[in-house]
Amino acid sequence: MSLPSQAKKCDPIRSWFRVLEEMDEFIGIRFGHQGSPNSPPEWTFLGHDEFDGIGAFAHLLRQRGASVKELPSANHSTPNKLASYLKIIHYSLKNRKFTRIRDLTSQTDVSRRTHPPANFDYHAFTEEETSQIKKASQRHRISVNSFLLYSLDRIIRADLSPASSTISWMVPVNLRGHITQLSDEENHSSYVTVSVQDEDSMQSLHHSIYRQLNLGQHWVAWNSYKLGNFLSSGMKKALIRSNRAILAPCLGSFSNLGKWNLDPAPDASPFSGIWFFCPPVLRCQPLGAGCVTYGNRLTLTLQTHPAISVDPAISQNWMRHWTKDIKSNLEKI
Repeated sequence: MSLPSQAKKCDPIRSWFRVLEEMDEFIGIRFGHQGSPNSPPEWTFLGHDEFDGIGAFAHLLRQRGASVKELPSANHSTPNKLASYLKIIHYSLKNRKFTRIRDLTSQTDVSRRTHPPANFDYHAFTEEETSQIKKASQRHRISVNSFLLYSLDRIIRADLSPASSTISWMVPVNLRGHITQLSDEENHSSYVTVSVQDEDSMQSLHHSIYRQLNLGQHWVAWNSYKLGNFLSSGMKKALIRSNRAILAPCLGSFSNLGKWNLDPAPDASPFSGIWFFCPPVLRCQPLGAGCVTYGNRLTLTLQTHPAISVDPAISQNWMRHWTKDIKSNLEKI
């Protein structure tokens, strides 16, 4: 979707993704639509320079005739104090270590400008399982986000090189309701980074995410992107190559678009069925995990940058263990 030139100037995220594309990174946000249980999903990609995850999903649903009026808004506090900025800068300086995945296969591909990742997998929970995941999260007094990320973090650890007690994840933060762009579909997302220790519990992971939110790390990140308007493309590329374009190097991103309730209901054509979503992956952030709940069914999608592997068996193995761990945690309740 083409936006007015003023919108292109207002969106501080757009130029960063355009630079990534110049660096031969594929910046498409992955969406899959499975119209019937017996057919595979049809995959669509929308550029992150034009949309964030929520905006892209709304765009797809609106294209199909869905009445999507107000998009989900932020539900977190928004401190913007100097003391918070200083604490976050201190945190960022302490967490510059970049965690890598060990060599899993010789099947890699460093050229991917026109290629979506081939190494991906997906899973759809039943309505009953989705309800159980929500109830389990409530019993643990944590968010569904934290419940799912905890399991993902556990299963990825076996494939780190060298073995690390700490993994950092990027968790996108929706800023709708706090910022205004010309279109509700374009980028309104910032992020926090959370460092997860090997011995962390679900609750400690959850508290780590909200500690960064309460500090206002997402606002530091957003304002840093805005400062990027004064940098040349070459400067941005240098920051990206040195893993200094974000507050702390992250192994991957974990994004949840939340629960979507539409009128008419999701069982009405042409947007019935199951939807899948996953954020892009980058050389400096090679794992992407996405979640969305549509029609009371939670889905997971996982993909890996081709510089790590182009073998789908890698993501399939991780997805199998991820869902198994989630279901195991449900059985413990």
